[in-house]
Amino acid sequence: MGRIIHARDIDAILASNGYEPSEYNPTTGWGPGYRTAQAGRRQVNVFHDGPGEADSLTAYQRELQAAGYCVIPDQMDRGGRRRLHVPSREEHPVRALTIRQPWAGAIAHQSKRVENRSWKLPGKHEGARILIHAETQLDRDAQIYGPHLGVYGAVVAVATVTGCHWSEDGTCCGPWGFDRAYHWTLTDVVALTEPVPAKGALGFWTPPDAVLAAVQRQVYLPERTSP
Repeated sequence: MGRIIHARDIDAILASNGYEPSEYNPTTGWGPGYRTAQAGRRQVNVFHDGPGEADSLTAYQRELQAAGYCVIPDQMDRGGRRRLHVPSREEHPVRALTIRQPWAGAIAHQSKRVENRSWKLPGKHEGARILIHAETQLDRDAQIYGPHLGVYGAVVAVATVTGCHWSEDGTCCGPWGFDRAYHWTLTDVVALTEPVPAKGALGFWTPPDAVLAAVQRQVYLPERTSP
């Protein structure tokens, strides 16, 4: 088992570099500043409350990376809060999963939030942030149409695997669920503006550092400001 990471350790790094924590007021809510949240034993999430969210999270990311942590920026579903995922030092931040087209593209750009597999999701990956990688081959039996489905051999999105269940008839997950298959449920899907070329593999695989860095540059972009 990897080393446990504590929110208090991330707090200490940010505070030592002059950043102010967000304080909660029962009347007005959270004040401006950083806020950390424990996400299991091996991950901490970092948020910024108040104005300047984009620039502040970029600054926090820089400080934490300088302290030796891997930091994965992302944004929650439906334009929700931006945040930083900080895994324990002994945990690789993400794994990748290779999926045939057009299914990978349907996850990235359509409403597909389930991956159908013949094998059960390993428990250690439940709740993990993963890269969605489009295989070099096309599933010719799939009747899925739309834009952005013609990308092959590249990472096209980032998602969180939230769970796994067996389905006899496939109806539990809407039109995307197969019958007699394990359904791996997905959330917080963020499509990449520019797919990142990468060589895939069977099962969960570890993306090279260069691929991960290219994904990180796209998953979270600073807000534009008026001139």
